[in-house]
Amino acid sequence: MLADIQRRFWHNMGIASVDGKTWDGPGVEPAVIHLLLPNARRTRQICQQSTTADRLVLVGTLQALDKIRSTRDRLSRKAITGLGPEQIVELARLDEILNLLKTFDLILIDEGHYEPAPSWSRSVRSLARPTLLLSATPFRNDYKLFSVRGAYAYNFPFQRAADENIIRDIAFNELGATGGTAPAIDSGERDGDQPLTAQDNAAIAAFAKNLLSACGPLLASKPSGSKIIIRGGSWSALAALQHHLAGLSGRDAVVIHEQARNPKNKTAHWGRYPTVKAAQAGSPGAIYWLHQTKLLEGIDDASFVAVALLDDFTNDRQLVQQIGRVLRSTDPSRTEKQTATVFARNSDNLSRLEASWAQFLSFEAAGEGQINNIIPGEAYLPEKIIPHMPARQYVDGRFRERLPADLMLDRADVVVPRRAAIFDIGAAFDDAILSDETYEGILARNRFVVRSISNCPSDVWGWSFFTVDESPYLARHFVTEWRFGLTLVVRAGDRLFVFDSEGVPFDLKKVGVTRIERSELVRLFAPSTPSQKVRITKLAASSLDMSDRAIRTMTTSTASFEDTFTDLLDAVLLPTNVAGYVGTTPRYLGLTRSKLSDATVRRVSIDDYVAWVTAIDAELTSASAANRVFDRFAQLTVPDLDAAAEPRNILLDLQPLDDFGAFVADQEGNTAPAVAPVLADLCAEITAGAFQVSLINGTALDCNISFDKKSGRYAIASEGLNASVGSKLSRAGTVMTLTERIKSDQAFRILTDETDKVYMHGKWVKARDLVVDGRVPALDSAEIIPALASTYVEKGEVAWAAGDMAVWQSTSIFGLTKRYLDAGTSGTDAYAHALQEFPLVLLDDDGEEMADFILVSDDKVVLLHAKAIGSDTGGNGAAVTNIQEVGRQVAASLGFFLTSSPQIKDDRWSRPYVANKTSIPYSGPGSVRIFRNQQNIPADGIAAKVRAALRDRRINKEVWLVAGRLIDIDVARDRALKGDLSNRTRQLLMYIDSLTTACGRANARLRIFAH
Repeated sequence: MLADIQRRFWHNMGIASVDGKTWDGPGVEPAVIHLLLPNARRTRQICQQSTTADRLVLVGTLQALDKIRSTRDRLSRKAITGLGPEQIVELARLDEILNLLKTFDLILIDEGHYEPAPSWSRSVRSLARPTLLLSATPFRNDYKLFSVRGAYAYNFPFQRAADENIIRDIAFNELGATGGTAPAIDSGERDGDQPLTAQDNAAIAAFAKNLLSACGPLLASKPSGSKIIIRGGSWSALAALQHHLAGLSGRDAVVIHEQARNPKNKTAHWGRYPTVKAAQAGSPGAIYWLHQTKLLEGIDDASFVAVALLDDFTNDRQLVQQIGRVLRSTDPSRTEKQTATVFARNSDNLSRLEASWAQFLSFEAAGEGQINNIIPGEAYLPEKIIPHMPARQYVDGRFRERLPADLMLDRADVVVPRRAAIFDIGAAFDDAILSDETYEGILARNRFVVRSISNCPSDVWGWSFFTVDESPYLARHFVTEWRFGLTLVVRAGDRLFVFDSEGVPFDLKKVGVTRIERSELVRLFAPSTPSQKVRITKLAASSLDMSDRAIRTMTTSTASFEDTFTDLLDAVLLPTNVAGYVGTTPRYLGLTRSKLSDATVRRVSIDDYVAWVTAIDAELTSASAANRVFDRFAQLTVPDLDAAAEPRNILLDLQPLDDFGAFVADQEGNTAPAVAPVLADLCAEITAGAFQVSLINGTALDCNISFDKKSGRYAIASEGLNASVGSKLSRAGTVMTLTERIKSDQAFRILTDETDKVYMHGKWVKARDLVVDGRVPALDSAEIIPALASTYVEKGEVAWAAGDMAVWQSTSIFGLTKRYLDAGTSGTDAYAHALQEFPLVLLDDDGEEMADFILVSDDKVVLLHAKAIGSDTGGNGAAVTNIQEVGRQVAASLGFFLTSSPQIKDDRWSRPYVANKTSIPYSGPGSVRIFRNQQNIPADGIAAKVRAALRDRRINKEVWLVAGRLIDIDVARDRALKGDLSNRTRQLLMYIDSLTTACGRANARLRIFAH
């Protein structure tokens, strides 16, 4: 652009020679033209020359301007607490250049369709100068609405430009090929990849063959050096297509794609580049230019004469932008009629493209005469509609007036819920910065018609606004849906309370506040006193446990948590949301986002809201402790930063933490749940910052993680994850990739070499304690059976079938169980003692089993699952992986306790038994499957007995896990007591806790027997 303004534009107009630097002549006075850069040397040079130059023109980017302004703002905030000498000089320099910019006569913005971006709001509007926007895309872009005001708007429509030969006209053609390929998810917004199927490869081959046939005559009719743009939906599709189009020289086709940054991809074929500039420099003679998103903008080369679409775009804006790349005419006299060609892959695709293009032309035609309606659009529709509403109306039990025509509200006009996000005020906090940042933050989001609320008390700031959405139920039409919203900010002492109907709008760092610590926030549920009863009745928590079958999150309701035992997992659960009563007031706390809500029958006035905030601030200041319920749960801790910088394991936590509570009727700030990929919910190992996560279909996705010691936060990078799900809007209204959302929410759990600490929801957390009063509660359900140290096989079918009872009963769990059940050989350990309670013991093992054994007494039924190591070596460790298989069987069998009609055939325990393809002979009375039947129940009555026991809600249910050399209880206990826990042993203990809880939720007790 600098070269254009200095000379190239004037040369193209035919009034300047091609050589030389800055041109001036008749009607164009001499001017000093500079690039606007944020560095000190350039800004000082500009300021110095401004004192002598009559005319000064600066060319720069919004990013450069924003860098100058944001750095100035940061130093201004820091000046409150003091600046060093160099910072004082820097602040003065930035103020000088910004003050100079405020004296300019005009600001011209190219690509003006990005106008609503936050960088515009802060950097351009703050200069308060006349501004001209230029855009070839006068419709919604960047997912936002225009908010330009003013009477001066002009649209030069496409068809007029084509009719006057200023640009090329468009001709559509179709190639008669088959379908396209499966594009990468979100393929229209960023370069991605998607594996090709056999059908995809066939479609690519047919497309390439027909394109080559069509392009021969086309290129022959065009000037030498003409080029064709081809758009595909993924890297793999483009790479395959390049082979077909490269020609005998291998150099007729280039690919421009982000995946070309990978050296392996780049070197696999000549002509692969990550940027357009690199391709132009490296392969200027290529004919076919293949891309996914790179050639939509930023290239104006008249040698591009046609576009071919292998794969469709995700919206019409991209189609128009793509066609725009081939519209530049090669005729400076504008007398020659030129036409660009758009190739559709087949007739169906052609119909869709022509329909989309026709709709665009209709939009353009409407814009020629109604541009003032299109540009402001719906952004200021409330101002037009409200005057046409009834002046007065009976609404919600009250006679009311409509909103004022100017939409200005007094504090007496507004009511709000007693709901706030609470922040601690830092040393750099400043009222003026808060007001500016909040207002600019509101503008930067998808909010319009922003008005200050008048007559607010001191230390209170308020704004009203409208938010906008489009109906999701329309395919070819649109209707704008408006919603009125409020932002209210109150300072009380050293705390800031923010109510916003759409979510906190400002950047916490820029304002100089931090979210209140959860250790302070939980004091709003204080201990009960004789004068005020405090009850916590609903609680949601996230678990520190990262094992395969662990509970991730849990929400529980009860009359009072203080009086009710809830879960063995409490020690490793971090509360995220809490609701209950303080006296008679219903209260809700969102601990991860510092939210508070006190329910009222009706919303309250601003004055009453301020009084409530003042009372809450006093309550936080005076409260010395939280309710003792919180002592049960995991506690916050401080990590070793060196260890934190070397994460070892990660579990992505992509399920949103939504607010809940019957007391929280208002849903302000609750975004729609983010779409997340269907991941296998498993802990992944991290090696040198790299790890893999797997989709549920087994596809592995490469990821990287890094740690910022200064902020104490992690960042995730993964093209595969981003490609697995489409981008969504952030609170700022900007598009966020999945990994950006993960980073923003810190939506994962991290283990480091400090294995007693877990990073989750942006906090480091430590379990309450695995050891309590010299015991390990997780192992309370486990009992040591020395005999199980020798049972290294589960069934022992070889010895059993051979009749070697001594070997069978000493080396297999089935044999040991039989020995303990027989009258003459019963043991004295806890397993033997537990077995003696049951007069009916049945071997259930086969392809239709509920468990390995079923034990029934008059007041108890047990499902017994057995698992052994399978080898006569090893088995002295304490790793979670050893019991996960049998643990899953435990969890799965719980359903048999909950059904009212268990499906058990009458002859179930009269059948022969085959163990691992080995038939077990039996010659005695009854059946080999009946290990004990002391009540002599007839064979045809045993199934009825078991069915009755399983569905009887009066008798106790238990699940037994009998482990043969799978885990050493003493090893696990000793490691816990000594604090010498590996990650796997820690996972073992947490996994046992999760199994215990799973059984408890099925009203069953878990018992573990191991050596």
